[in-house]
Amino acid sequence: MSYTKLKEDVSSWTHRTDLAEHMDMFSILAEAMINESLRCQANEVTLPVSFDNQFFDLPDDYLEARSIKLSKEIDAVPIAQVALVQLERYRRAGTPLAYAIHSGTIEFSSVIDPTAPFDGEMIYYADVDPLSSSPSDTNPVLDKYPLLYLSAMLFHANGYAQDDEQSQKWLGIYTSQLAKINKTSKKGRYVLPSVR
Repeated sequence: MSYTKLKEDVSSWTHRTDLAEHMDMFSILAEAMINESLRCQANEVTLPVSFDNQFFDLPDDYLEARSIKLSKEIDAVPIAQVALVQLERYRRAGTPLAYAIHSGTIEFSSVIDPTAPFDGEMIYYADVDPLSSSPSDTNPVLDKYPLLYLSAMLFHANGYAQDDEQSQKWLGIYTSQLAKINKTSKKGRYVLPSVR
């Protein structure tokens, strides 16, 4: 599925030929819905980072943290995410034990010496790449879940056309798809390999 094909499908499903100039807005609104609730591998980013300060600015496309790990000599060690009010109980010198997210930053429980940074990785959920400005005419979410995009755009297109019945129908399809995707993604994360 490409954005070009998606726009053609939205026109086809609405039985309207006068919506072309509004397609980018329908896409932007659909992506706002998707960003609000989609939490799966298609919008997950693994970012290698060198943490050289107690405070670290969140990436521009950040939605929600999955984990932060600090590299040790042998393995990467995950550190706990806590509420800001709980961070004080983890304060100590040395390797951070916890972090809190607030005001667009990550705050670690330990002061980090800039001359001795901690290498690690941050895994987080990111905004989907906007289709309306995508040179490739697609993104990972559209590639993997075209019905999610189609139903979100049709919800907005039918809302614009003041067809409440169709708008609600497509909202139901969107909600159902979103729940399945998130459930499958969460389930797959915790499945342990079988031992014989």
